[in-house]
Amino acid sequence: MHPPPSTRTPAVARTLIVDENPLLSLGVRQLVESETGLCFVDTCATARDALAILATTPADLVILELSETNGAGMDPIQELRAHHPHLRILVLSSQPEEVFAQRAIQAGASGFVSRSEEHTSELPVTPISRMPSSA
Repeated sequence: MHPPPSTRTPAVARTLIVDENPLLSLGVRQLVESETGLCFVDTCATARDALAILATTPADLVILELSETNGAGMDPIQELRAHHPHLRILVLSSQPEEVFAQRAIQAGASGFVSRSEEHTSELPVTPISRMPSSA
């Protein structure tokens, strides 16, 4: 039996941030910490570092900075997806959405936000469904 809706604890997505730029990573962390449905877990610079963290620390969502300049392409998404198929991956990129979003989704990302777009009150995110927190 479930408690009445008013007494249920809202689902919180444990969030790992992957961004090689410490300043931008700090900004994303502050956004995560200000959101009701998100809980900051850790931050790191690479997908390889993320896999090491995920081996010992559960997370529901990875916010992954991805750029074409580092030569990795979609590999970080595919690597995370291969090891953690139920993980939600939100890609941040300086590439325009019309160029990069579909490729990221096809590679296994759950959503995409372009840093090159001008955002006003909220970020336009390629739809990402809320996933219940795993125990």
